[in-house]
Amino acid sequence: EAPFNATPNISSFLKGDRPNWALIASRLYFERDIEEEVYDQLLDFATGSGRGHKIDIVLGSAGYGTTTLLMTLATILVQEKAGPVFMLKPGRDLKEGDVEFAVSIFDSRPFFFIDSGADYSDKINTVVNILKVTGKTAMFMLGERLNEWRQGHGKLSAKEFLLEPLSDPEINRLLECLEKNNALNKLQDLKKDLQIAAIKVNYNKELLVALREAT
Repeated sequence: EAPFNATPNISSFLKGDRPNWALIASRLYFERDIEEEVYDQLLDFATGSGRGHKIDIVLGSAGYGTTTLLMTLATILVQEKAGPVFMLKPGRDLKEGDVEFAVSIFDSRPFFFIDSGADYSDKINTVVNILKVTGKTAMFMLGERLNEWRQGHGKLSAKEFLLEPLSDPEINRLLECLEKNNALNKLQDLKKDLQIAAIKVNYNKELLVALREAT
């Protein structure tokens, strides 16, 4: 039901706003280094035979692109028909009964994507206990700021994937994305090595800072 065929919000995204589903489906973002590693974990769950639940979480500082990565992974799962995929809408409450019902109506293994995972840790823990009793299987893919997770995830444990500051390959992919969309602006008159240096030194390899300053 996600509006994959809408108009991608590329202009506002390159200024640091949340991407829309159409932008993600069109792959107008640039790939983060850990995308393949996390997706392989999701795919292993989809093709596995074991019972029970699994919880993974992407952690990063504010502005590192956690939400974009979650949306990317969810979209690829949908495109690959890996299983039913649900993503909690921003600002909505997580209802344990909704998750339990969703798990009960599908034969294939469902995925639940939840951003700001620490806010829902108690409810996710309740759902996990319900799954244990009912013998159902589900995958929870969370996202959260690193400091928020460390302070507030309670008893909930998850396999962690860390979004680091931009690596050299990521900087190159970011510059290619900006150039493709005529959004280099301040950086466009610089040679490639100076563009890279600007992101490394001036913007401290931080994605949101680099986007807002460049665009």
